[in-house]
Amino acid sequence: MFNRKILLGSVCALAMGFAAPALADDMMGGNFSGTLSGGYSNTHFVGLGSVNEWGGNAEGALGLGGTGVKIQVDGGYHKDSFEGGGDADTWNADGSVFTLINNGGRLGATYGYSSIDFNGFGSTHSENYGLFGEWWASDDITVAGKAGGFDSKFFGSGYYAGAQGKFYLMPDLGLSAAIDHAHFNAGGGNTETDYTLAGEYLFSEETPISISGGWSYADIAGIHADTWFVSLKFYCNGGSSAATLVDRQRGSGTLGYDVGPGGLLAKYTF
Repeated sequence: MFNRKILLGSVCALAMGFAAPALADDMMGGNFSGTLSGGYSNTHFVGLGSVNEWGGNAEGALGLGGTGVKIQVDGGYHKDSFEGGGDADTWNADGSVFTLINNGGRLGATYGYSSIDFNGFGSTHSENYGLFGEWWASDDITVAGKAGGFDSKFFGSGYYAGAQGKFYLMPDLGLSAAIDHAHFNAGGGNTETDYTLAGEYLFSEETPISISGGWSYADIAGIHADTWFVSLKFYCNGGSSAATLVDRQRGSGTLGYDVGPGGLLAKYTF
C-alpha cells in the first residue's frame, strides 16, 4: 500500500513537471492536490454549424504550511475543428489563492489568461479576475458562486457571474447544475447566459479515475448553441490510498468549480 501511494504521487508530480520525491511526500501528507484530465466536446450553433474539441487540463494546489491557505495553478490546451474547415488552438493559464472556512467551504480570488489562435486568421487573447466561494451545505450538497471582470482584445471589458449546485447521490457520484452569465460592454451591452447539467462518477477510490459528462445550453445575444461533453480525470490527492469523490473535491482537493468566466464567447472569441 505504501509503495502504491509513492507511485501515484510520483506519477502526478512528474506529469505536472515538479520534483517528484518532494511532491510525492507532500501528497502523502495531504499538502498537495492536483488533477489531470482530458476530454471531448461538440458544440452546435443553431444555423451556424458545429465545433469539435479535444484537449486536456492540469491543476495543482499546494498548501502554505499550517495557514489553511492554498495556491492553485491551472493550465490547459484544446484543439478546435470547425464544420466546413478551419481549426484553432486554445491555451489557458490560471492562478487562484483560497482558504478553508471552518472546514465548511472555501473563499478565494483568481486571475486567468487565455489565448486562441485561429490558424491562418489571426489570434486573440483575454484576461479575467474575480472572487469565488464554495459552501459545503451538508454531506451531500455543495453550493458555489463567482463574480468578476474581464478584458478582451475583441470585446473590450465586461463582467461575469455564476452559480452551481452539486448533489452527491453517492460518495463517488456527483450531479451538478450551473448557470453562467457574461455582460460585454462593447456592442451596446451584449450578454451570454449558459445553463449546464453534468455528472461525475469515480471508478475507484484507490486508483482515482473518474468519468464525467453533461450538456450545456447557451443564449449568446439571441444565438443559441448546445454543447455535449465527456472527459476522464485522474485525481492526485487524498493523503491516503483511498478517498471518495466527495473527499477529493472538498478540503483536500483542488477547486472543483470553474471559477473563471464560463460560456462560449469566453472560449471562442476573446
